[in-house]
Amino acid sequence: MLYVHRSTLCALAVAVVAALSGCASTKTISEVGFPLSESDVYITAYQNELDTEASSTNPGAAGGGVLGVLIASTIDSTRNRRAEEAVAELRDSLIDFAIADEFSRKIVESELPQQVSLIAPRILTDEPTADFQHDRDFIDIRPAVRLSNDLSALEVSILIREFELTNREQPRFSGFGQQYIFVHALPQPEGGRSRTDYAEAWLALGVEAIERLIVFGMDAAIEAAQLHFREGELALASTTRYRIPDYSQRARYHVWRETDELLWMLLRPTSDEIIIAKRDSVVPVN
Repeated sequence: MLYVHRSTLCALAVAVVAALSGCASTKTISEVGFPLSESDVYITAYQNELDTEASSTNPGAAGGGVLGVLIASTIDSTRNRRAEEAVAELRDSLIDFAIADEFSRKIVESELPQQVSLIAPRILTDEPTADFQHDRDFIDIRPAVRLSNDLSALEVSILIREFELTNREQPRFSGFGQQYIFVHALPQPEGGRSRTDYAEAWLALGVEAIERLIVFGMDAAIEAAQLHFREGELALASTTRYRIPDYSQRARYHVWRETDELLWMLLRPTSDEIIIAKRDSVVPVN
């Protein structure tokens, strides 16, 4: 297994940033023809602590005009400060849990790298810089563990995208991208639905329970990806749709596959995002 560090990394950074900024998938697994025989595989796994999405505010909630904005800004600043203090405490409590090492190890030991390419994977242990020389097209496998924007849900994900070399200076997103996201949403805390309430609820859950959830999510995301690459297509298993009541994404999902414990769901057969949730956390909506 080859590990690539900051001093030797590359223009992959620009390509990945471009891909993450909204490039929609236009190619399916069967159209690409996996496993590829001449494409590198990068497992970009350098996350050393629990991540969170950027927080958002609503200036209009405190009234209109400049005064309303100032009041809302002060309120949001105070609330976010308390929430971030709780999140910092949560991160500190998980400091000994090597997220990147554990996630990359699980991916390497799975079937997934061999399902996407016949070339052995390389692990990137830091965000790539801009001077690496690519030899060929490549697949980027990017694992992540984060809390949602409102801190109500843990999201453990794998993003897989293909990049092609062209005459341009930077690799180009090929049109194939797929993400597998395990979601565990907390029930609404008794104190309310603020970021602070949820941050404190995670702390109350305890470090061991959170670590077990993260590892469970890693396994679930990898399992979903392996199955998808094995089957190649996304056929709906039933007409019943489900939602995750405590999840901030108020979507109604179709079931792709299910087990006694899990549902693998998607918005539509052409979706480039598969949501994975425990069966006892979802409810039917039709």
